[in-house]
Amino acid sequence: MAAKDVDIILCMTNTNVPVIDGAWLEQGQYIISVVGSNIELVKSGNIPAPRREIDDGTLKRCDFIVALSKAQAIDSQQGDIYWPVQNGVITWDKVVEISDVLAGRANGRTDDNQIILYKNQGGQGSSTSRWPRNVTNWRSNRARATRCGS
Repeated sequence: MAAKDVDIILCMTNTNVPVIDGAWLEQGQYIISVVGSNIELVKSGNIPAPRREIDDGTLKRCDFIVALSKAQAIDSQQGDIYWPVQNGVITWDKVVEISDVLAGRANGRTDDNQIILYKNQGGQGSSTSRWPRNVTNWRSNRARATRCGS
């Protein structure tokens, strides 16, 4: 199973069927999802469901979800966030914007056992897609320095 014994799970698909199952997750994992909205294709009848990489079980297991933008998730009816909120799976209180975490207005990880989802929402340009890569580099360097992980 691809999610076993890993710290970071990266999803970059065009699927409308979740590829991550919350039952697979382990404490301390960090999930990055980059699928963007395709709500216009759904509205036009070309496809039956919006893109979605993350299942409800994953959303429930996450201690919190970091989104690039709540407003964009609402406006584009982002499948991994908007519809789960509308269906009562999660609430907007569980979703924080990355700008708030970086500015210290919202907590980031406070415990190594927390499961966190970063929802890039796709199509936001290379400047925002660097953030997950920078975090990955920082975590890797930290792990090497403290001789934790591999």
